[in-house]
Amino acid sequence: MLTKFMAIYAAFHIVTVLGKTYVDSLSEESTIVDTYQLPIYIVAGIHFIMLLICGVMMVTKKYFWIVTVACILVSLYTRFFFEDIVTWVN
Repeated sequence: MLTKFMAIYAAFHIVTVLGKTYVDSLSEESTIVDTYQLPIYIVAGIHFIMLLICGVMMVTKKYFWIVTVACILVSLYTRFFFEDIVTWVN
């Protein structure tokens, strides 16, 4: 069940963050700082990899709890320590 939740969360994160970034880039007054552009794409890429991993586990019906927990921890890290990621990337 956690694997399915993680797959849904990763897909939701990708769609909402990249959608907002794309729509915001079309506007005249961008609300996203330029230094956040690359970290946003990197975090979306990480979530895409997590979506692929969880999707493969769901399709093959071979669930590994350690992989699911690792995906959850990575997701929480990217959520709560995004400023650290921005500093590391830039």
